[in-house]
Amino acid sequence: MKKTITFSSKWFDHEFESMIASKLRSKFPEVMFSHVQDSGGHTSLEAWEAWENSTGLDIRMDISDEQVFKKKDYELTPFLNNSDVKLQSFIPTLLKSVSNEERIYGLPFGAGTNYTHALFYNDNIFAKFNVPVPEHEMTWDHVITLAAKVTGTIDGIPYCGLDIGDCTLLKMQMGIRFLDPETHRPKLWEGDCKEYFRIIKAAYGILGNVQDTDERIFVSGRAFRRNGTVAMSIDSPEMFSKKLSFKLGAVSFPQINNNLRVPSLNDSGWFLTLHPNSEHREEAFEVISYLVSEEIQLYLSRIGRFSSLSDRKYEADYGQDNPNFSGTNIEWVFQGLKAGWANPQSPYEDMAGNIVRSEMERAVRKEIQWDEAIEIMETRILEKLSTEMHADF
Repeated sequence: MKKTITFSSKWFDHEFESMIASKLRSKFPEVMFSHVQDSGGHTSLEAWEAWENSTGLDIRMDISDEQVFKKKDYELTPFLNNSDVKLQSFIPTLLKSVSNEERIYGLPFGAGTNYTHALFYNDNIFAKFNVPVPEHEMTWDHVITLAAKVTGTIDGIPYCGLDIGDCTLLKMQMGIRFLDPETHRPKLWEGDCKEYFRIIKAAYGILGNVQDTDERIFVSGRAFRRNGTVAMSIDSPEMFSKKLSFKLGAVSFPQINNNLRVPSLNDSGWFLTLHPNSEHREEAFEVISYLVSEEIQLYLSRIGRFSSLSDRKYEADYGQDNPNFSGTNIEWVFQGLKAGWANPQSPYEDMAGNIVRSEMERAVRKEIQWDEAIEIMETRILEKLSTEMHADF
């Protein structure tokens, strides 16, 4: 009777089947593979607790979360001592996120969707407007000027020039903080934050550049990929796994001060670890070892997933088997200085970011003026800080 090795992850079943299970069955014909998707209502901690308390599970695939993950009592070192896994082959920041000086908690499987980003464009829309397509190394102001030229209505169909996508990417690129890391007071009227608001205001201030839909603004490229009526969008190359209805083009992330700083969370990719009560730990670790091998990592890279291994060949071959990237030189997306979160940060920075995002969306939709929106942001943040810190601001 065949053994069954069961994965648990946030992935959809069809993603697991097409990208992982099909490969594993070819490599391990004597083993059956199944997948249990996390409940959509679970927080990260709840998902881990549900996994630990379940029976019949063997491998967890998740995004590394040190606060959750490194509190757990996982240990892969004994298995690694007798394996062909080369720890030095992994991207150092990824391995560091799942290990410490004493222990290896898991093995990096992928660099994650937020490893790098670019400016993508719909070639068909530029052709309709008879406007030259974007070029590499454009500044934000150049991109916004170009967006105005491809915003308008043709044959009764309204087209939008630019979707900024996740607004935290611009914040990360600029290296700004909404709160002072020591006093926690808002800095929304200071130079870098004012420039941040100026760029977003300019992009969505183009007449007709806000789609008349219920889709939330500042969600990574969703309208661009789905609707085919957005000319340009900031996004991750990993988001283009499904066949598009238009010809896709791509250029480098818009520059700040003529510097190619690309927002990147390169320490929080996907990893694999063993269930503490797995009945097939030896076999499950063999499966994990195969999934982080050069063979599988090259396969994943070619279909458009970021490899957890550091060799340049994974960048050179990136997206070669993804039809959306056909005819596009996609290797350049790995260029530039990767910019992470500005540190140190106030522990209340995420709270402030959520408030800023919600009020910016109202300003973009012209429900309130921008100066009023920033005033409301500041007031709401100070009220929240007073409650959280039991202090007057």
